Amino acid sequence: MNVLLVHNSVDVKGGDDVYVRQLAEYGGQYGIRFSTVYAVETGGGIDFTFENKTIAVHETEAAQYVRHLTDRLSSNLINIQTNYSVDIASACIDVLPSVKTTHATDLVCPGQLKFLRKSGVPCEVSYSWKCYVSGLRQGCCTRHPLRFAKMYQNIKAENGYLAQSYRAVVVMSDYIRDQSIQAGTPTARLNVVPYFTPLVDHLPPAGDDKYHIVFAGRLAEIKGAHVMIRVMAPLLRQKSELVLDIVGDGPQRSQLNAIVQDEGLDGRVIFHGWQDREQTLASIESAYLVVFPSIYPEAFGIVGIEAMMRGKPVIGFDVGGVRTWLRSGETGILLQSSEHEKIRESVLQLLEDSDLYRRLSTNAARVARHEFSPDSHFTGLRNVYEKCLVASGA
Repeated sequence: MNVLLVHNSVDVKGGDDVYVRQLAEYGGQYGIRFSTVYAVETGGGIDFTFENKTIAVHETEAAQYVRHLTDRLSSNLINIQTNYSVDIASACIDVLPSVKTTHATDLVCPGQLKFLRKSGVPCEVSYSWKCYVSGLRQGCCTRHPLRFAKMYQNIKAENGYLAQSYRAVVVMSDYIRDQSIQAGTPTARLNVVPYFTPLVDHLPPAGDDKYHIVFAGRLAEIKGAHVMIRVMAPLLRQKSELVLDIVGDGPQRSQLNAIVQDEGLDGRVIFHGWQDREQTLASIESAYLVVFPSIYPEAFGIVGIEAMMRGKPVIGFDVGGVRTWLRSGETGILLQSSEHEKIRESVLQLLEDSDLYRRLSTNAARVARHEFSPDSHFTGLRNVYEKCLVASGA
């Protein structure tokens, strides 16, 4: 089976970019040969980047170029990954049976994050024109009417006639599935295939470094690092040997530094900055546990299963798709989104209750290997692909 992946980012900026590269890396082991083209709208045209060469194509010739690629690669299916261009999607659909993979809330929310910025809580408003009123009040989407209208129409198209034309829509969590249904995507088109993370050869000893707690992610308000530092401050001051390692960078870095100074946590909260994937995984592997304090509805949260695969319990909030992998009392501790103070209580509980820690550590690794392994993911994905090909008579 030869599948052309259509993605929008040549650079690795987030979990979806890592995922696309992992599809190409692991697919061959499961009888799927993936080839990737990167496509970006440029205003009247589309830039296609394939094998490190970029070609500018007029939007009316996009289907012709996609057909050229699929003929050259003997592709029998197209899988559109993160891409919000109606023209690109239409070009793919015109050429071959096409599957759409939705990685985030961008296609169900004009503000993109399903998060009310002023209130600081997840948004419960279903996709509609009411989003504009809510967005104006909360500052969570563009105030420009024409820009909002374009974004709204794109979302309407993705969940409307495009969703009808895709052979299938793949999502990574029940949360995104439910949000897509509310936005208009036909239920029959939707398939939940959770993310995977590569297996590790060995598990580090449980609690290898009992005094290192790790946060790994982008330093942005929605990721909740500021909440974590504030509520962890009393515990960090109480236990002089305890260290909070923050792996990542972003626009909130200076604010977080100020919180550290204000709380008197110099040397207790360590900013490691941006690290590549291998360095990040090494930091997780050497941790005692991982805190995942996102306060907005994460579509999934790959860091969580990366931690679990290494036998690290995770503490996080029940937002979005996090409950797909974080099961309280089994793989970690899942908190209500308003229970900020319980982060500290949960960390202390796992520091002091070694039996609980070992049980969660063992269960986390077991669940990750069983449910979020490459075998599990590619079995599910291949089933989706095969059904699409059978339905199209290919």
